[in-house]
Amino acid sequence: MFHTESPHSPDSTLIYIPEEKVLFLGDATSEDFENDGYMDQEKLKTLITVIEEVDCKYCMLGHAQPLQKPELLDYLKTIVY
Repeated sequence: MFHTESPHSPDSTLIYIPEEKVLFLGDATSEDFENDGYMDQEKLKTLITVIEEVDCKYCMLGHAQPLQKPELLDYLKTIVY
């Protein structure tokens, strides 16, 4: 379990299970609903880097089906400008 910067909130915590190669992200990839849905691009880029560095196969989001790591990264990179 570790803290990371994310666009969703200042207290995002991710959980990594190395034996299963699963990364639980919760809502970390979502926009900041406390600030009218603002998506901080720099925080998103930081989160993408963190995900890239974790040796996981699957990513579990808070409100979506499990995704393979490349699927999530491809999607996140489409919303970075």
